[in-house]
Amino acid sequence: MFEEAYRQLVEFTRRYERERANARGGRRIAARLAMALLRAGLPMTTISLSHLKEVELSGRFTGRRGYFIKIRRPRGIMHDYLILEGELHEIGELARQARELYGSDESLVRSLEYELRRFRETYGLSVTPLDIYALKLWCVGYVDKLSVKYSVGRLRAVAEHILSRAALVQR
Repeated sequence: MFEEAYRQLVEFTRRYERERANARGGRRIAARLAMALLRAGLPMTTISLSHLKEVELSGRFTGRRGYFIKIRRPRGIMHDYLILEGELHEIGELARQARELYGSDESLVRSLEYELRRFRETYGLSVTPLDIYALKLWCVGYVDKLSVKYSVGRLRAVAEHILSRAALVQR
């Protein structure tokens, strides 16, 4: 169930990227970057982290195709996030392209949050990057890294929500 929900979410994000392919310059890249961050389960503000560029050098390699990086979540609390190698390369390349088009990280983050909001509205999804991160952890075998505050019941509800939206969208 969790793996299928994550696959459906990835399909939604890919579909959204195709829908936004004709958007003007910065919006097209922002949509792709926002969807890449969402698939990775990372907050949109992650893009403003200067150390994201050096993760391969400074992150703790997990030995399972990924790195743990420290990200400051709301209220200033630091959390370890798993970022897979493929995600790291995709996000890094898209971030480089986006930074060429946006004057500041703050304006880029606003555009990313706009695209995330638009994505949620388009598909009627009530999910957060943290929900997606929990699904990703489950799918890659790191469920033990999930916060004890995030319950399996919540994860199940998120998976059911995504699957129900997928059933409606495919009609």
